[in-house]
Amino acid sequence: MRRPSLTTDRPPIRAFEAEIRVATTKIRRALSALLEDVQIDISNAMAAARLLGLDKNLTWKIARVVREDDPAVAIQHFPGRSGLDIFLRRLTDQGASAALVKAAREAYVEFNRVVELHAGDRETLEMMMGSVSQDSQRQRAENHRKYAFRGNGAIWGVQARVQTSTHIVAPSEDEDLVDLAIISGLVDLKRLRSDVAWAVATVRCIADDGSARAPGVPEPLDPHGLAPNGVPLMPAFCSRPIPELRAIGGPEETLRHELTEGPIGNTAAVTCVTGWLYRNSAPRFRTDDDRFGENFVSLSTPVEVAYHDVFLHRSLDFAAQPIAALYSQLPGSMAFPHGQRDRGLLPLHETLVQLGTPPDVGMSEVSHYPRLVECGVERLGWALSDFVGFRLKIRYPPIPSAAVVRYPLPPKG
Repeated sequence: MRRPSLTTDRPPIRAFEAEIRVATTKIRRALSALLEDVQIDISNAMAAARLLGLDKNLTWKIARVVREDDPAVAIQHFPGRSGLDIFLRRLTDQGASAALVKAAREAYVEFNRVVELHAGDRETLEMMMGSVSQDSQRQRAENHRKYAFRGNGAIWGVQARVQTSTHIVAPSEDEDLVDLAIISGLVDLKRLRSDVAWAVATVRCIADDGSARAPGVPEPLDPHGLAPNGVPLMPAFCSRPIPELRAIGGPEETLRHELTEGPIGNTAAVTCVTGWLYRNSAPRFRTDDDRFGENFVSLSTPVEVAYHDVFLHRSLDFAAQPIAALYSQLPGSMAFPHGQRDRGLLPLHETLVQLGTPPDVGMSEVSHYPRLVECGVERLGWALSDFVGFRLKIRYPPIPSAAVVRYPLPPKG
C-alpha cells in the first residue's frame, strides 16, 4: 500500500518573494478599496489627514503603501497595528463598508504571518528585501528631480500630474511577428501659458541601429474614437469636453499628436488618452538588424509621476526577465536609439517591478487605469490573464529622456 505523505494537509510554501508580493498586494488593494469607498483622495495626504482627523505622518505612510508598486519599498511604510486600527476606525466613522474594513484587517494579519514565517520581524524583512540603501539613493535623486520639475514647468509653460505609457505585446497571425497595442495618456495636463501647444504622444518604430522602421498601418484602439484629423483618441478616458488635438507628421516615420494652444490653469486642465494598434508590427525572432525587443516611451513633459507599463503575452517566454534603462535625449550626443546602448545612460534607481499573472494593474493616481488596460488587451483578442506585466514608475522623470524596457529576441527554430 502506498504510504501517505506527511504534508498532504499543508499547501506548498511558495518562494519568499512571491509570498511577500501577494501579501503586500492584498493590503494595497484592501486599503485602496476602502479609500475609494469613502471617496478620499490619498494622493493629497495633508488634505486627507485633515479630513480624517489623523496624524499627518500616519496618513503619509498609508499614502505611500497605496501608491508604491514595489513591495520592497511599500513594506517600509506599513503602519503598526495600533496605527492601522486608528486609520480603520476613522474610515469606519466616514461610513466605510464593514466588509471592506474586515478585509483590510485580514490582509494585515496575513502579511504579519508571512513576515513571521520568512523573517521573524519587520526589520529583518527589510534587510532581506535589500532595498534600504537603494531607496535612500532613489529618494535623493527624486528630490533633485522635483526641483527640475518645477523649473521645467515654468520654462516650457506646461505641467501634468501623471503620464501613462502602456505597451501590450502579443503573438500575431504571422508567427514571425508580434502585434502591439500602445496607449498613451497625460492626466491633468495644464498649460501655464496660453500660447503653448504640446505633444501628448509621439509614435515611431526603430531597428537596432536606430534607423526608422515602418510599423505597419495603425488601427485606432477605439474604433469609434478616431478624430476627424486622424488622432486615435480613447474618448471614454479623456476629459470633457474632448481635448482638441492635431496630428503632425515628422521625419523618420514619426507621428506627433499635439494638444493645441488654449486656456491656462487648473480649471482648463485636460486628460488626453490615445490608443493605437499595430498588427504584425515587429519581429518575434532575432534578425541581423534586430536583436532586442524594446518598448520605450519618450519623457518630454514635466510630470509628477510617469508610468511605463509593458504587458507581454505568456507565450513570449523569452521576455520573462526584461531590464529597464533610462536614456538622455539631449541633442549634444548620439541619443537613444541612434547611439550604442551603453551611451547616454542616465542613473535609474527605480526598479522594474513585475506585476504578476494576471497583472495587478491598479494605479492609485488614475482610478480608471485597469479598465484602460483591459480595453487594450481585449482589442488584441486576449484576456488579461494571458499576460505578464512589468512596470517602471519614475517620480518627476528627467526631461528629455527615454525610458526603455528591453529583452533579447530568440533565434528562430
